[in-house]
Amino acid sequence: MEKEILLKEISDADADIEKYAALAVKNEEIRTELVSQMITNRYIMVYYHCYYILDKASSKNPKLFYKDWKKFEKLLDHENSYHRTIGLVMLSNLITADKEKLFDKISDKYFMFINDKKITTARDCVTNTGKILRQHPDYIDKVMKLYLNMEKICKFKENQKALLLYDMFVIFEEFYEKTSYKNEINEKILANLKNTSPKTAKKARELKKKFGLSEK
Repeated sequence: MEKEILLKEISDADADIEKYAALAVKNEEIRTELVSQMITNRYIMVYYHCYYILDKASSKNPKLFYKDWKKFEKLLDHENSYHRTIGLVMLSNLITADKEKLFDKISDKYFMFINDKKITTARDCVTNTGKILRQHPDYIDKVMKLYLNMEKICKFKENQKALLLYDMFVIFEEFYEKTSYKNEINEKILANLKNTSPKTAKKARELKKKFGLSEK
């Protein structure tokens, strides 16, 4: 497929993401071009659609994209928050293919994106960290401790912290039985039953019930 045709089709508002995700898995030339365009193209309708496509493709077959790990890692330093998010997502998708343990070298940096300049990127960091912890349970306590100290670490406004805490509650819930920080998590849940964010407060009440917690 010619590059011009590829760019025209994927930049369309109604681009067929599923079609190109399948092509990216099957066709190395298209796969390489999509990775290149996602990283270098300045037009958001091109690079973000490439991201949608490659997110799906790399989730299905991470081994095909492992050779691009360093390219995705470099996105973590990008000035554009969209690109930083893309880097976070793509690396989490490749975690099952990380035979060289490349993530170990950037784990601290990755997890600290909870304090990114943009709240959306911070939230994306949390939601994608679950994929990493499922593959690397040895990081669970490290992440739990970090999240428990979120209010001190993160510089966001209080209403933004409340939303970030919701995402962290989801992580607490999934890995609750595998952490040594149960007591601290319980305290965090009970302290947020009346959180200013209705969504976060509701999640706290759900976890209180699920874990059989009682208020002092």
